[in-house]
Amino acid sequence: MSNYSKKDIDFEISRLLAKKITGALNNQEFYQLNQWLNDPKNQHVSKKIEDKNLFKQKIEQYHNEDVDAAFEKFVNKRKQKSRKIILRRTLIAASLLLPLIYFIPQYIQGPQTPEVANTEIEHHVIDKSKPRLILADDSQIILDGTTAVNNVPKKGVLVGDNFTLDYTKSNLIPEDKSQFNILEIPAKYTYKLILSDGSKVWLNSVSSLKYPVQFGQKDRIVEAEGELFFEIKKDLKRPFYVITNGVKVEVTGTKFNVNSYNNEPYSHITLSEGSVNIHSNVGKHKLTPGLQFKIDRNQTKYSIKKVNLNEYISWKDGTYIFRNKNIDEVLLYAQRWFNVDILFINQTAKYTKFTGLLNKEESLEEFLLRLQSTSKLNFKKRNNQLIIF
Repeated sequence: MSNYSKKDIDFEISRLLAKKITGALNNQEFYQLNQWLNDPKNQHVSKKIEDKNLFKQKIEQYHNEDVDAAFEKFVNKRKQKSRKIILRRTLIAASLLLPLIYFIPQYIQGPQTPEVANTEIEHHVIDKSKPRLILADDSQIILDGTTAVNNVPKKGVLVGDNFTLDYTKSNLIPEDKSQFNILEIPAKYTYKLILSDGSKVWLNSVSSLKYPVQFGQKDRIVEAEGELFFEIKKDLKRPFYVITNGVKVEVTGTKFNVNSYNNEPYSHITLSEGSVNIHSNVGKHKLTPGLQFKIDRNQTKYSIKKVNLNEYISWKDGTYIFRNKNIDEVLLYAQRWFNVDILFINQTAKYTKFTGLLNKEESLEEFLLRLQSTSKLNFKKRNNQLIIF
């Protein structure tokens, strides 16, 4: 975090706290803010900032208008509307939250000396635009995809180039073999991970995997979020388990795709080769190649159906394939890959069907031109927002 100034750090925390108030935090921002809130002093700061009366008072200092009415209207809407509706109103709420960008740093700094405050925040707020490896002691390594991760004292030596981390070539394993690492992948990136047993995992954008530096003798367990493709090394004595949003996938040696984002209503497990057993609240189910298991977030509804595998696993080779998909589903992928927010002005546009490709090497503008050429949709990009009307 040496490249970040104290002012930059305060601004970033201010932005995250402001988004928390509107309910607009994404998964990565939620994790980042929680890391900062691990410090009890920071929790106190957050409570003061989120206090309703203090919030109104600071807005009044910047706007000579009827803030009480505006604030109460905002609060009531937030209680009544779903989170999706609130996200569409984020631009409106931002006009009220702008003063916080200048006000919050005063509380972040508090009575601490600049050196102490800077050190504590730097430990948690780092460049989130690049893949990062979180080690067992919570220290973090930024991965640029081309530089090897070598000679990490007492934490293992990894080979990490060409957007790959390889634990099989580690020549230093920590004495505590139960240590876990977390690999987090942001928008615009995919990453390949080779676990200590030789199993391979591809992580799509906005995804993460928690895994042991070295597997034990009885089983192999990892925790996944987002979209990942697994190619598991066969080991009959040590079954492999993937835990994702309350669903446990049991395998011995096979290939399958997991799509399980926390902010989406369903999780999907799609089997390419071999077989898997899926354990959830709706029972135990076995999949054979070509089948997909789909379950809702509350684990009350599920389905198993035959699917076209290319549509669900081609992303790891650089291409998304869509066949007769609603445009809102298509744009979910674009949102995660290009790191843009999606706003539908024309709600009926969500149900426009699209068949085609999204190449990860192309730009957002190129992709939108192809969408426009095959539909009557109109798009406008404003800052980091894509508007469909």
